[in-house]
Amino acid sequence: MSMKQIETLVFDYGGVIVNIDDASVVKAMESLGVTAFKRLIHVRKIKRLMHQYINGLVAEAETLKEMLSLCRKGTTTEDIEKVLEELCGNLPVERLEALVKLRKRYKVYLLSNINDTLWQKSVSQMNQLGYSTDELFDEVFLSYAMRKEKPSIEIYEEMTQQTGLNPAATLYFDDRTENAEAGKRFGFQSVLVKTNHLEEHQEWQEINKNIV
Repeated sequence: MSMKQIETLVFDYGGVIVNIDDASVVKAMESLGVTAFKRLIHVRKIKRLMHQYINGLVAEAETLKEMLSLCRKGTTTEDIEKVLEELCGNLPVERLEALVKLRKRYKVYLLSNINDTLWQKSVSQMNQLGYSTDELFDEVFLSYAMRKEKPSIEIYEEMTQQTGLNPAATLYFDDRTENAEAGKRFGFQSVLVKTNHLEEHQEWQEINKNIV
């Protein structure tokens, strides 16, 4: 599809807009005594807990309590919450500047699997850089608020119903294969982003041409 036919842009957050560092999360968890975290992250229970925490579909207190059982004695839920702030990542101001400019030509939406705590911290990061979500996005769609998560078809359907966007004229950026493929099946023009390297993709370069 020609970029001239694109009307709407949909962005994932972690790994696309914000740079994330899984290694820093592993290091931080190991600092709490979960010495095998790097190995355990692939174990079903750990994967489930991290998934639950990030997506916000299960009460955070419940998930943190389970995580606490894996840590050294004396660790508190506050300790874990502080460590998990690493998940907020590093937010390049250049991407925020680009989003503001892109809104002059396109409808721009955010679609993210994220919990309330991480989202509020992410909003604070944006504010510290001088931007509000209202400046960056026409609307945000977040898993914890919608009680749905990618890659379920329901989350794409709800976003489409609320915005009236045309999937065929929508460019969708996500760094998870399963999400990008789900978006493609739904009818989006999907771009599988190399995590933290949005600028390397031709589609990103194309939509930013001649934007001032």
